[in-house]
Amino acid sequence: MAANTIRRGESLRDGINHKPLVSPQKTFELGFFSPGSSTHRFLGIWYGNIEDKAVVWVANRATPISDQSGVLMISNDGNLVLLDGKNITVWSSNIESSTTNNNNRVVSIHDTGNFVLSETDTDRPIWESFNHPTDTFLPQMRVRVNPQTGDNHAFVSWRSETDPSPGNYSLGVDPSGAPEIVLWEGNKTRKWRSGQWNSAIFTGIPNMSLLTNYLYGFKLSSPPDETGSVYFTYVPSDPSVLLRFKVLYNGTEEELRWNETLKKWTKFQSEPDSECDQYNRCGKFGICDMKGSNGICSCIHGYEQVSVGNWSRGCRRRTPLKCERNISVGEDEFLTLKSVKLPDFEIPEHNLVDPEDCRERCLRNCSCNAYSLVGGIGCMIWNQDLVDLQQFEAGGSSLHIRLADSEVGENRKTKIAVIVAVLVGVILIGIFALLLWRFKRKKGTNYVLS
Repeated sequence: MAANTIRRGESLRDGINHKPLVSPQKTFELGFFSPGSSTHRFLGIWYGNIEDKAVVWVANRATPISDQSGVLMISNDGNLVLLDGKNITVWSSNIESSTTNNNNRVVSIHDTGNFVLSETDTDRPIWESFNHPTDTFLPQMRVRVNPQTGDNHAFVSWRSETDPSPGNYSLGVDPSGAPEIVLWEGNKTRKWRSGQWNSAIFTGIPNMSLLTNYLYGFKLSSPPDETGSVYFTYVPSDPSVLLRFKVLYNGTEEELRWNETLKKWTKFQSEPDSECDQYNRCGKFGICDMKGSNGICSCIHGYEQVSVGNWSRGCRRRTPLKCERNISVGEDEFLTLKSVKLPDFEIPEHNLVDPEDCRERCLRNCSCNAYSLVGGIGCMIWNQDLVDLQQFEAGGSSLHIRLADSEVGENRKTKIAVIVAVLVGVILIGIFALLLWRFKRKKGTNYVLS
């Protein structure tokens, strides 16, 4: 048996003399392990040539083996199977049984961390662990983005630090609008999201453009051999860097990189990172700002809090729109919020690339509450409540909020009043400074003459 390969008729056995499969460059190993102080045995993949051998994939995460009797082999029907001491299958690749000769099948661990079942005569992959991940996203993995299949909960956390059974948090792609990464609690509750992908960065991560390795790693691509399939991949700018993205059992997502000098994994980024990163922290039509003068939550201009002291209920519009009032005078206008994380549940209008066309599309629909035009995406409109809106110090995007003309006029008057007050203050300070200068000059002159 080759160091990284199992062929038909061969097996990998747990026990005292257990030796894991090792990838060609010794980057990854596949074998049996027990997490922490647990006595349960699992088949998994971990790093092979570093001190902290972090586990990146587990086969039988929900069906542990109680002793060291596990056996991995290729079965008669061509499937990869894991058997316990009673010869009971506790895990299988579950591919369709082959009617041809299965003696040419082989499974091997690659230096990417991918465990692949293939045919020796064609080298065609039949099954691979990269298509069935657990809690870790590795470089060169592909995460499917398919609007017709709904949310893709690709990565599921461990139950605890020592229990790899499926936990309560998952990470994946929501492809319903512009694709974005989402962290879920349970099956439906959103805990954090990255913001829309604009072909270069995720717009809801304001410092992403400053992180060179982060920025140039993510790609959205369509393989030529798979019509209609779109995938997110990550390829680091420096292939020698060991890194992994992981959804933790406590509900956070981390990017971890191996620090060869310190001989440990270091956290490169983590989400959610602040209170405002928590999904929809300030409710519908509320905006979260970590540097807000009166707390982190406030209502968008033109809206008021539904229940004072309870931001979970969010805000409501103060003045109905023109189309809601059914009047012929006045016109709805737009108030621009700059450097924000755009709300969730947008409707992309990719064919609209002119700001005026995007604005008109929103105005023609009484349900439209806002619009934005983002390079790499195009026009986006929001017909639902505006949720998960966050104010950034820099970066982000511009969002145009639809309001009744009186609300925008009031905001303009307020801004004008502030500007006038500032100008008056500057003028008064200037006059005072001039008078003081003349007084000092006159006093100094009298002193000399005396």
